[in-house]
Amino acid sequence: MITLSDSHCKVGTFNTTGKKYRGHYSIWTTNTLQERLLYLHDRFINPCEIKGWINGNLYIQTEERLGILPLPEDVRRSSGMASIIPILTPNTLIVTLPVCKEH
Repeated sequence: MITLSDSHCKVGTFNTTGKKYRGHYSIWTTNTLQERLLYLHDRFINPCEIKGWINGNLYIQTEERLGILPLPEDVRRSSGMASIIPILTPNTLIVTLPVCKEH
């Protein structure tokens, strides 16, 4: 029994540009293929290149850290921003409902 994932069924379908998709849906497969083509570049005659692809494996992770600075309470309130919810996890669902003001 052979099962195909959705990505296998999408190959050759039209994308948003109106052209057929050419390539692989796996980032890791494309990265590996590009690395091997670069390594073997001198061994091929007229080697093909994967253009327009940014291979994340070729970069070193930075030590720089980014964060969000807290706003002063008066700025937060005057901007109409919600207050901070201190305990958030990736699985936390936040639902905000509009408040109807009576006339």
